[in-house]
Amino acid sequence: MKRFCYIFLSLWVFASCSNDDVESSDVTLEVRDYVKETIYNFKEDQAVYLWATKSWADKGVSKVEYVVDASVLDNYNQEHGTTLKLLPESCYYAEQTVFEVTDEMKYAKFKVMCSPDKIVELGTYGKIEYALPYRIYVNGQAAEDRYGTVIVAFNVLQPLALIEAGIDSVYFHHEDELSLDFSCSLNFDNRLTIPVNFFADATLVSDFNAEYGADYEAVPSEAVTWETSQVSFERKETEKKVLFNVKGDMIPVGVSLLPIRMDVDSQGVSVDPLSDRKYFLFFNDMIAQSNWEASVSKTWKGSGDILIDGSLGDNWMVAGEASEFWVILSLKDENKVANFTGVEMYVQDYDPNKVGQKKAEIYVSMDKEEWELAGTYNFKTEGGKPNLDAQRVYFPKITGKHIKINIAEWENSPYIGFREVAAMGEIKDK
Repeated sequence: MKRFCYIFLSLWVFASCSNDDVESSDVTLEVRDYVKETIYNFKEDQAVYLWATKSWADKGVSKVEYVVDASVLDNYNQEHGTTLKLLPESCYYAEQTVFEVTDEMKYAKFKVMCSPDKIVELGTYGKIEYALPYRIYVNGQAAEDRYGTVIVAFNVLQPLALIEAGIDSVYFHHEDELSLDFSCSLNFDNRLTIPVNFFADATLVSDFNAEYGADYEAVPSEAVTWETSQVSFERKETEKKVLFNVKGDMIPVGVSLLPIRMDVDSQGVSVDPLSDRKYFLFFNDMIAQSNWEASVSKTWKGSGDILIDGSLGDNWMVAGEASEFWVILSLKDENKVANFTGVEMYVQDYDPNKVGQKKAEIYVSMDKEEWELAGTYNFKTEGGKPNLDAQRVYFPKITGKHIKINIAEWENSPYIGFREVAAMGEIKDK
Protein backbone atom coordinates (compact mmCIF):
# COMPACT_ATOMS: atom_id res chain seq x y z
CA MET A 1 0.00 0.00 0.00
CA LYS A 2 1.39 3.40 -0.94
CA ARG A 3 0.96 6.50 1.15
CA PHE A 4 1.36 9.71 -0.83
CA CYS A 5 2.33 12.66 1.28
CA TYR A 6 2.64 16.01 -0.47
CA ILE A 7 5.17 18.35 1.09
CA PHE A 8 4.58 21.88 -0.12
CA LEU A 9 7.88 23.71 0.22
CA SER A 10 8.18 27.36 -0.64
CA LEU A 11 10.43 26.75 -3.66
CA TRP A 12 9.87 29.88 -5.71
CA VAL A 13 11.88 30.45 -8.90
CA PHE A 14 12.07 34.12 -9.94
CA ALA A 15 13.43 34.36 -13.49
CA SER A 16 14.23 37.74 -15.05
CA CYS A 17 14.94 36.60 -18.61
CA SER A 18 12.27 38.32 -20.75
CA ASN A 19 14.05 38.37 -24.18
CA ASP A 20 16.44 36.23 -26.21
CA ASP A 21 19.62 38.26 -25.56
CA VAL A 22 19.57 37.44 -21.81
CA GLU A 23 21.77 34.35 -21.36
CA SER A 24 20.94 33.58 -17.72
CA SER A 25 18.57 34.61 -15.03
CA ASP A 26 18.89 35.50 -11.38
CA VAL A 27 16.88 32.97 -9.38
CA THR A 28 16.01 33.00 -5.68
CA LEU A 29 14.84 29.81 -3.95
CA GLU A 30 13.17 29.82 -0.54
CA VAL A 31 13.00 26.34 1.03
CA ARG A 32 12.61 24.74 4.40
CA ASP A 33 15.87 23.18 5.52
CA TYR A 34 14.32 20.15 7.27
CA VAL A 35 11.21 18.07 6.65
CA LYS A 36 10.11 15.01 8.65
CA GLU A 37 8.32 12.54 6.40
CA THR A 38 6.20 9.79 8.01
CA ILE A 39 5.82 6.65 5.90
CA TYR A 40 4.26 3.26 6.64
CA ASN A 41 5.93 -0.05 6.00
CA PHE A 42 3.71 -1.86 3.51
CA LYS A 43 6.64 -3.57 1.77
CA GLU A 44 6.14 -1.21 -1.16
CA ASP A 45 8.06 1.88 -2.19
CA GLN A 46 6.35 5.14 -1.30
CA ALA A 47 6.62 8.54 -2.93
CA VAL A 48 7.88 11.76 -1.37
CA TYR A 49 7.38 14.97 -3.34
CA LEU A 50 9.23 18.29 -3.47
CA TRP A 51 8.12 21.23 -5.58
CA ALA A 52 9.84 24.16 -7.31
CA THR A 53 7.44 26.75 -8.68
CA LYS A 54 8.19 29.67 -10.96
CA SER A 55 6.79 33.07 -10.21
CA TRP A 56 3.87 33.88 -12.48
CA ALA A 57 5.37 37.31 -13.19
CA ASP A 58 8.65 35.98 -14.62
CA LYS A 59 9.32 34.91 -18.21
CA GLY A 60 11.75 32.51 -19.80
CA VAL A 61 13.17 29.06 -19.05
CA SER A 62 14.99 27.87 -15.92
CA LYS A 63 16.58 24.47 -15.41
CA VAL A 64 16.10 23.17 -11.87
CA GLU A 65 18.05 20.14 -10.59
CA TYR A 66 17.90 18.23 -7.31
CA VAL A 67 21.24 16.72 -6.21
CA VAL A 68 21.97 14.62 -3.10
CA ASP A 69 24.72 16.44 -1.19
CA ALA A 70 26.13 14.87 1.99
CA SER A 71 27.69 18.19 3.06
CA VAL A 72 24.20 19.62 3.52
CA LEU A 73 23.45 16.94 6.11
CA ASP A 74 26.85 17.37 7.79
CA ASN A 75 26.26 21.10 8.17
CA TYR A 76 22.78 20.53 9.56
CA ASN A 77 23.99 17.98 12.15
CA GLN A 78 26.79 20.31 13.25
CA GLU A 79 24.48 23.30 13.57
CA HIS A 80 21.64 21.48 15.40
CA GLY A 81 23.56 18.83 17.37
CA THR A 82 21.76 15.97 15.60
CA THR A 83 23.12 12.65 14.33
CA LEU A 84 21.08 12.08 11.17
CA LYS A 85 22.71 9.61 8.76
CA LEU A 86 22.81 9.71 4.99
CA LEU A 87 20.23 7.32 3.54
CA PRO A 88 21.98 4.63 1.45
CA GLU A 89 21.31 4.62 -2.31
CA SER A 90 19.73 1.16 -2.05
CA CYS A 91 16.81 2.67 -0.08
CA TYR A 92 15.57 5.18 -2.66
CA TYR A 93 15.55 6.20 -6.30
CA ALA A 94 14.41 9.27 -8.22
CA GLU A 95 12.60 8.91 -11.53
CA GLN A 96 13.76 12.36 -12.68
CA THR A 97 16.09 14.93 -11.11
CA VAL A 98 16.32 17.70 -13.76
CA PHE A 99 13.34 19.84 -14.77
CA GLU A 100 12.66 22.77 -17.06
CA VAL A 101 10.43 25.44 -15.61
CA THR A 102 8.84 27.45 -18.43
CA ASP A 103 6.12 29.98 -18.98
CA GLU A 104 3.76 27.12 -19.83
CA MET A 105 4.98 24.57 -17.22
CA LYS A 106 5.66 26.74 -14.22
CA TYR A 107 6.68 24.11 -11.68
CA ALA A 108 9.17 21.27 -11.19
CA LYS A 109 7.55 18.35 -9.35
CA PHE A 110 10.37 16.22 -7.96
CA LYS A 111 9.50 12.70 -6.79
CA VAL A 112 11.78 10.35 -4.89
CA MET A 113 10.66 6.77 -4.19
CA CYS A 114 11.64 5.43 -0.74
CA SER A 115 11.65 1.84 0.51
CA PRO A 116 10.29 1.73 4.10
CA ASP A 117 11.19 -1.93 4.62
CA LYS A 118 14.83 -1.24 3.70
CA ILE A 119 14.98 1.89 5.83
CA VAL A 120 13.67 0.14 8.93
CA GLU A 121 16.17 -2.70 8.43
CA LEU A 122 18.87 -0.10 9.08
CA GLY A 123 17.22 1.38 12.15
CA THR A 124 14.13 1.18 14.34
CA TYR A 125 10.40 1.70 13.85
CA GLY A 126 9.29 5.15 14.91
CA LYS A 127 12.83 6.55 15.27
CA ILE A 128 14.17 9.21 12.89
CA GLU A 129 17.73 8.18 11.96
CA TYR A 130 18.21 8.52 8.18
CA ALA A 131 17.74 11.43 5.81
CA LEU A 132 18.15 12.59 2.21
CA PRO A 133 19.89 16.00 1.89
CA TYR A 134 19.23 17.83 -1.39
CA ARG A 135 20.93 20.85 -2.88
CA ILE A 136 19.00 22.65 -5.62
CA TYR A 137 20.80 23.90 -8.73
CA VAL A 138 19.27 26.50 -11.03
CA ASN A 139 20.73 26.88 -14.51
CA GLY A 140 23.81 24.97 -13.32
CA GLN A 141 24.46 27.20 -10.33
CA ALA A 142 24.09 25.98 -6.75
CA ALA A 143 21.66 28.02 -4.73
CA GLU A 144 22.80 29.40 -1.39
CA ASP A 145 22.47 26.98 1.52
CA ARG A 146 19.84 29.00 3.33
CA TYR A 147 17.70 29.24 0.19
CA GLY A 148 18.42 26.16 -1.87
CA THR A 149 18.83 23.13 0.40
CA VAL A 150 16.32 20.74 1.92
CA ILE A 151 16.65 17.65 4.13
CA VAL A 152 13.97 14.94 4.14
CA ALA A 153 14.22 12.68 7.21
CA PHE A 154 12.23 9.45 7.53
CA ASN A 155 10.07 8.16 10.34
CA VAL A 156 8.90 4.64 9.44
CA LEU A 157 5.81 3.32 11.24
CA GLN A 158 4.03 -0.01 11.15
CA PRO A 159 0.49 0.06 9.76
CA LEU A 160 -1.77 -1.05 12.61
CA ALA A 161 -5.30 -2.30 12.26
CA LEU A 162 -6.82 -1.79 15.70
CA ILE A 163 -9.79 -3.51 17.30
CA GLU A 164 -11.29 -0.79 19.43
CA ALA A 165 -13.03 -1.01 22.78
CA GLY A 166 -16.49 -2.48 22.41
CA ILE A 167 -18.04 -5.44 24.20
CA ASP A 168 -16.05 -6.38 27.27
CA SER A 169 -18.35 -8.93 28.86
CA VAL A 170 -21.36 -10.90 27.60
CA TYR A 171 -24.00 -12.36 29.91
CA PHE A 172 -26.29 -15.05 28.57
CA HIS A 173 -28.34 -18.18 29.09
CA HIS A 174 -27.11 -21.34 27.43
CA GLU A 175 -30.13 -21.57 25.17
CA ASP A 176 -29.28 -18.17 23.64
CA GLU A 177 -27.66 -17.48 20.29
CA LEU A 178 -25.87 -14.19 20.71
CA SER A 179 -25.65 -11.55 17.98
CA LEU A 180 -22.61 -9.41 18.69
CA ASP A 181 -20.49 -6.75 17.05
CA PHE A 182 -17.40 -4.63 17.62
CA SER A 183 -15.52 -1.86 15.83
CA CYS A 184 -12.09 -1.89 14.24
CA SER A 185 -10.07 0.96 12.75
CA LEU A 186 -6.83 1.89 11.03
CA ASN A 187 -4.44 4.31 12.71
CA PHE A 188 -3.66 6.39 9.61
CA ASP A 189 -5.34 8.02 6.65
CA ASN A 190 -5.00 5.13 4.23
CA ARG A 191 -4.86 5.74 0.49
CA LEU A 192 -5.46 2.29 -0.96
CA THR A 193 -7.62 -0.68 -0.04
CA ILE A 194 -6.37 -2.94 2.75
CA PRO A 195 -8.33 -6.14 3.49
CA VAL A 196 -8.49 -7.32 7.11
CA ASN A 197 -9.72 -10.82 8.03
CA PHE A 198 -11.16 -11.73 11.44
CA PHE A 199 -11.25 -15.12 13.11
CA ALA A 200 -11.79 -16.63 16.55
CA ASP A 201 -8.54 -17.97 17.95
CA ALA A 202 -9.19 -20.04 21.08
CA THR A 203 -5.50 -21.03 21.23
CA LEU A 204 -4.70 -17.58 22.59
CA VAL A 205 -6.54 -18.23 25.86
CA SER A 206 -3.49 -19.96 27.34
CA ASP A 207 -1.34 -16.97 26.34
CA PHE A 208 -3.83 -14.62 28.01
CA ASN A 209 -3.94 -16.71 31.18
CA ALA A 210 -0.15 -16.74 31.38
CA GLU A 211 0.04 -12.99 30.74
CA TYR A 212 -2.51 -11.99 33.37
CA GLY A 213 -2.35 -14.86 35.84
CA ALA A 214 -5.92 -15.96 35.02
CA ASP A 215 -7.50 -19.38 34.53
CA TYR A 216 -10.24 -18.83 31.94
CA GLU A 217 -11.66 -21.61 29.80
CA ALA A 218 -11.71 -21.21 26.01
CA VAL A 219 -14.86 -20.71 23.97
CA PRO A 220 -14.34 -23.03 20.97
CA SER A 221 -13.80 -21.31 17.65
CA GLU A 222 -16.56 -23.39 16.05
CA ALA A 223 -19.10 -21.66 18.35
CA VAL A 224 -18.65 -18.49 16.27
CA THR A 225 -20.29 -17.83 12.92
CA TRP A 226 -19.38 -14.65 11.07
CA GLU A 227 -21.70 -12.27 9.30
CA THR A 228 -18.67 -10.11 8.56
CA SER A 229 -15.37 -12.01 8.45
CA GLN A 230 -13.51 -9.58 6.21
CA VAL A 231 -13.60 -5.82 5.91
CA SER A 232 -11.80 -3.59 3.43
CA PHE A 233 -10.76 -0.09 4.36
CA GLU A 234 -11.12 2.17 1.34
CA ARG A 235 -9.54 5.57 0.99
CA LYS A 236 -10.52 7.92 3.82
CA GLU A 237 -12.33 5.15 5.74
CA THR A 238 -11.02 4.72 9.27
CA GLU A 239 -13.63 2.57 11.08
CA LYS A 240 -15.60 -0.59 10.30
CA LYS A 241 -18.23 -2.64 12.14
CA VAL A 242 -17.74 -6.41 12.45
CA LEU A 243 -20.77 -8.68 13.05
CA PHE A 244 -20.83 -12.27 14.32
CA ASN A 245 -22.97 -14.81 16.23
CA VAL A 246 -22.03 -17.09 19.13
CA LYS A 247 -23.97 -20.26 20.06
CA GLY A 248 -24.71 -20.19 23.77
CA ASP A 249 -24.89 -23.97 24.16
CA MET A 250 -21.25 -24.27 23.04
CA ILE A 251 -19.88 -21.83 25.62
CA PRO A 252 -18.21 -23.43 28.69
CA VAL A 253 -19.89 -23.01 32.07
CA GLY A 254 -18.61 -20.18 34.23
CA VAL A 255 -16.39 -17.35 33.08
CA SER A 256 -14.87 -18.17 29.71
CA LEU A 257 -12.88 -16.29 27.11
CA LEU A 258 -13.00 -15.90 23.33
CA PRO A 259 -10.12 -14.05 21.67
CA ILE A 260 -10.75 -12.63 18.19
CA ARG A 261 -7.80 -11.78 16.00
CA MET A 262 -7.34 -9.96 12.75
CA ASP A 263 -5.12 -11.14 9.93
CA VAL A 264 -3.36 -8.52 7.81
CA ASP A 265 -0.38 -10.71 6.91
CA SER A 266 -1.24 -10.41 3.22
CA GLN A 267 0.03 -6.84 3.47
CA GLY A 268 3.33 -7.95 4.96
CA VAL A 269 2.41 -6.93 8.50
CA SER A 270 3.13 -9.27 11.38
CA VAL A 271 0.44 -9.35 14.09
CA ASP A 272 1.41 -9.77 17.72
CA PRO A 273 -1.29 -11.96 19.35
CA LEU A 274 -1.07 -10.03 22.63
CA SER A 275 -1.04 -6.56 21.09
CA ASP A 276 -4.02 -4.26 20.56
CA ARG A 277 -4.83 -6.15 17.36
CA LYS A 278 -7.05 -8.61 19.14
CA TYR A 279 -10.34 -8.51 20.98
CA PHE A 280 -11.18 -10.52 24.08
CA LEU A 281 -14.79 -11.37 24.84
CA PHE A 282 -15.66 -12.59 28.33
CA PHE A 283 -18.70 -14.84 28.62
CA ASN A 284 -20.51 -15.55 31.85
CA ASP A 285 -23.64 -17.67 32.17
CA MET A 286 -26.45 -15.94 34.08
CA ILE A 287 -28.68 -18.35 36.00
CA ALA A 288 -32.34 -17.66 35.13
CA GLN A 289 -34.19 -15.71 37.82
CA SER A 290 -37.04 -18.24 37.76
CA ASN A 291 -34.79 -20.64 39.69
CA TRP A 292 -34.57 -18.41 42.77
CA GLU A 293 -36.40 -17.31 45.85
CA ALA A 294 -35.17 -14.08 47.47
CA SER A 295 -35.08 -13.10 51.13
CA VAL A 296 -33.78 -9.92 52.76
CA SER A 297 -32.62 -8.84 56.22
CA LYS A 298 -35.36 -6.22 56.58
CA THR A 299 -37.26 -3.93 54.26
CA TRP A 300 -38.58 -0.40 54.25
CA LYS A 301 -39.85 -0.61 50.70
CA GLY A 302 -40.38 -3.72 48.57
CA SER A 303 -40.06 -7.41 49.40
CA GLY A 304 -37.20 -9.73 48.51
CA ASP A 305 -38.95 -10.94 45.39
CA ILE A 306 -38.75 -7.46 43.90
CA LEU A 307 -35.03 -8.14 43.38
CA ILE A 308 -35.68 -10.93 40.88
CA ASP A 309 -38.73 -9.62 39.01
CA GLY A 310 -36.70 -8.44 36.02
CA SER A 311 -37.74 -4.81 36.48
CA LEU A 312 -35.15 -2.12 37.13
CA GLY A 313 -37.96 0.29 37.93
CA ASP A 314 -38.71 -1.42 41.27
CA ASN A 315 -36.27 -1.57 44.16
CA TRP A 316 -35.79 -2.97 47.63
CA MET A 317 -34.71 -0.37 50.20
CA VAL A 318 -33.72 -0.16 53.83
CA ALA A 319 -33.69 3.24 55.52
CA GLY A 320 -33.10 4.18 59.14
CA GLU A 321 -30.98 2.50 61.78
CA ALA A 322 -30.24 -1.20 61.35
CA SER A 323 -27.50 -3.61 62.36
CA GLU A 324 -27.30 -5.73 59.22
CA PHE A 325 -28.14 -5.57 55.53
CA TRP A 326 -28.20 -8.66 53.35
CA VAL A 327 -29.91 -10.36 50.41
CA ILE A 328 -30.08 -14.15 49.92
CA LEU A 329 -30.95 -16.03 46.73
CA SER A 330 -31.99 -19.64 47.36
CA LEU A 331 -32.65 -22.37 44.81
CA LYS A 332 -36.30 -23.42 44.68
CA ASP A 333 -35.53 -26.99 43.60
CA GLU A 334 -34.34 -29.06 46.56
CA ASN A 335 -32.67 -31.54 44.21
CA LYS A 336 -30.42 -28.95 42.56
CA VAL A 337 -27.21 -27.15 43.50
CA ALA A 338 -25.36 -24.34 41.76
CA ASN A 339 -21.76 -23.83 40.78
CA PHE A 340 -21.51 -20.10 41.49
CA THR A 341 -18.95 -17.93 39.67
CA GLY A 342 -20.18 -14.43 40.51
CA VAL A 343 -23.04 -12.04 41.22
CA GLU A 344 -24.49 -9.03 39.44
CA MET A 345 -25.96 -6.12 41.40
CA TYR A 346 -27.95 -3.10 40.22
CA VAL A 347 -27.96 -0.55 43.03
CA GLN A 348 -31.02 1.55 43.76
CA ASP A 349 -31.50 5.12 42.55
CA TYR A 350 -29.97 7.01 45.45
CA ASP A 351 -30.72 10.38 46.92
CA PRO A 352 -27.46 12.21 46.06
CA ASN A 353 -27.29 13.58 49.61
CA LYS A 354 -27.24 10.11 51.14
CA VAL A 355 -24.52 7.54 50.54
CA GLY A 356 -25.19 3.86 51.10
CA GLN A 357 -23.23 0.66 50.71
CA LYS A 358 -19.45 0.79 50.32
CA LYS A 359 -18.41 -2.87 50.54
CA ALA A 360 -20.12 -6.21 49.95
CA GLU A 361 -19.12 -9.70 51.08
CA ILE A 362 -20.40 -12.64 49.02
CA TYR A 363 -21.06 -15.93 50.84
CA VAL A 364 -22.21 -19.38 49.63
CA SER A 365 -23.95 -22.04 51.73
CA MET A 366 -25.57 -25.45 51.36
CA ASP A 367 -27.89 -25.08 54.38
CA LYS A 368 -28.05 -21.33 55.28
CA GLU A 369 -26.29 -22.22 58.53
CA GLU A 370 -22.62 -22.40 57.56
CA TRP A 371 -21.43 -19.79 55.07
CA GLU A 372 -18.22 -19.79 53.02
CA LEU A 373 -16.78 -16.47 51.89
CA ALA A 374 -16.56 -16.46 48.09
CA GLY A 375 -15.42 -12.90 47.43
CA THR A 376 -15.62 -9.21 48.33
CA TYR A 377 -16.51 -6.12 46.34
CA ASN A 378 -16.04 -2.35 46.78
CA PHE A 379 -18.90 -0.45 45.15
CA LYS A 380 -18.05 2.05 42.45
CA THR A 381 -19.32 5.57 42.95
CA GLU A 382 -20.01 8.57 40.76
CA GLY A 383 -20.49 12.03 42.19
CA GLY A 384 -20.44 10.72 45.76
CA LYS A 385 -23.10 8.05 45.23
CA PRO A 386 -23.00 4.45 43.99
CA ASN A 387 -22.78 3.95 40.25
CA LEU A 388 -26.20 2.90 38.94
CA ASP A 389 -24.86 0.56 36.27
CA ALA A 390 -24.58 -3.16 36.87
CA GLN A 391 -21.79 -3.96 39.29
CA ARG A 392 -20.33 -7.45 39.14
CA VAL A 393 -17.97 -9.49 41.26
CA TYR A 394 -16.36 -12.76 40.10
CA PHE A 395 -14.77 -15.48 42.17
CA PRO A 396 -13.50 -19.06 41.74
CA LYS A 397 -16.24 -21.66 41.21
CA ILE A 398 -17.94 -22.61 44.47
CA THR A 399 -20.90 -24.99 44.98
CA GLY A 400 -23.98 -24.34 47.10
CA LYS A 401 -27.74 -23.85 47.25
CA HIS A 402 -27.78 -20.31 48.64
CA ILE A 403 -25.79 -17.18 47.80
CA LYS A 404 -25.72 -14.19 50.13
CA ILE A 405 -24.79 -10.56 49.42
CA ASN A 406 -23.91 -8.99 52.75
CA ILE A 407 -23.30 -5.23 53.04
CA ALA A 408 -20.21 -5.09 55.25
CA GLU A 409 -19.51 -1.34 55.14
CA TRP A 410 -21.64 1.75 54.53
CA GLU A 411 -21.49 5.50 55.05
CA ASN A 412 -23.63 7.96 57.01
CA SER A 413 -27.14 6.83 57.88
CA PRO A 414 -28.02 3.44 56.40
CA TYR A 415 -29.66 3.90 53.04
CA ILE A 416 -29.23 0.54 51.37
CA GLY A 417 -30.95 -0.92 48.35
CA PHE A 418 -30.85 -2.87 45.10
CA ARG A 419 -33.01 -2.78 42.01
CA GLU A 420 -32.02 -6.27 40.79
CA VAL A 421 -29.57 -9.00 41.78
CA ALA A 422 -28.52 -12.09 39.82
CA ALA A 423 -26.18 -15.03 40.19
CA MET A 424 -23.77 -16.33 37.57
CA GLY A 425 -22.78 -19.95 37.10
CA GLU A 426 -24.48 -23.28 36.41
CA ILE A 427 -27.28 -25.28 38.01
CA LYS A 428 -26.82 -29.06 38.23
CA ASP A 429 -28.25 -32.09 40.06
CA LYS A 430 -27.01 -32.83 43.58
